[in-house]
Amino acid sequence: MKFKDYLFAPGVRPLSIGLGCLIGSAVALFSDLTLGAFVGAVTVLVAAFVLPLVVFIQELPYNRMKKGLQGPFVFDERVQFTSKGGNVSGYFILTEHRMIFLSLEKGEHRMELSREDVRSICSDERYCIRIYLNEKEFVRVQTPISEEMLRVLTEKGWV
Repeated sequence: MKFKDYLFAPGVRPLSIGLGCLIGSAVALFSDLTLGAFVGAVTVLVAAFVLPLVVFIQELPYNRMKKGLQGPFVFDERVQFTSKGGNVSGYFILTEHRMIFLSLEKGEHRMELSREDVRSICSDERYCIRIYLNEKEFVRVQTPISEEMLRVLTEKGWV
């Protein structure tokens, strides 16, 4: 993704405005109302550029790794999943023939599953999908869009 995509993301403006109102109100409370409005407006402008820049820099290693993968990608979403080290934040990428889990949280980790590796997929909880590899091992994926993810997996013949 390009920096422009992060800059115009839907959550940036409300978060910047909320931060500007909070800081501007605090300054206005302890000082002058005009100074509080000025500081709030400056905070909104600065936050509107700094917040996307921070996220862009954090996701730069992921974007580099993603360029090395062969597409096209059917599904590409940020998720939390279990690994041998515990629960980590990362990304779930689905292609026609592979599921790829990328984690940049605790070093660079990559787990690829083919259709032969996946025994079954089910959803027990609202925001959780379990991908069973055998009778004892499974990958637990947590995401707010688990229903959409399960629908895509069903459409592509993984379930």
